[in-house]
Amino acid sequence: GNVFRRRAGQSPILLVDDLTAELDGDSQARMLDLVAAYDGQVFVTTTGAGLSPSSLPEQKMFHVKHGFVAAP
Repeated sequence: GNVFRRRAGQSPILLVDDLTAELDGDSQARMLDLVAAYDGQVFVTTTGAGLSPSSLPEQKMFHVKHGFVAAP
């Protein structure tokens, strides 16, 4: 992100796909801390229900089921 920001003058969109698939709880928390400190737009997806992004500023959560998007 830093190289892109220096060259383009803006932060790229960060996509974190299925955060809970490969990381334990401590690693998920560290990743969410990094995401919260990021100065650009971030999308985080997960299939797990245990992710608690309450520490993220301006967070919005959507639920996708059978191809339909809804707010929880």
